[in-house]
Amino acid sequence: MRFAREGQYRLYVRDDRGREEYLSINVNDNYSSVNGFSSSELRKITSVSRIWDSVINRLSNTSYRLRTDNYWQRLSDTMQYNMRDVLENVNNSVRVYRNYSDFFRAFNDWMNYTTRNA
Repeated sequence: MRFAREGQYRLYVRDDRGREEYLSINVNDNYSSVNGFSSSELRKITSVSRIWDSVINRLSNTSYRLRTDNYWQRLSDTMQYNMRDVLENVNNSVRVYRNYSDFFRAFNDWMNYTTRNA
C-alpha cells in the first residue's frame, strides 16, 4: 500500500464473521507512525523480538542465577509477550506498551535487573 499524501489514515480489515479491526497510520515527510510507534521504532522492536529467544537462552545457559530466578524468567516472558503484542496487535487499546518510551523503559528495567543478577 502506498500513500500519496500526508495525513492520518485508517486501514480497516473485516473477517468473514463480520469482526472488524483497524490500524491507524500517520504519514508525513519526516515521520510516520503506526498506532503510536514510528516505523523506525517498530523496526527496533522487531529486531529485538527476533533475537529475544536466543538472548534469553544464552543468558540462561551461562548464568545459574538467572536460570533459577523465577522473577527474571517472568520479566523476560512478559517483555517478549508485550513486544509481540506491539508488533501483532492492531487494537492498541489493550497494549501495555503504548509508545516507544514505554517499551524503552521496560527494556531498561529488564536490562538493569539482568546485569545486576547475572
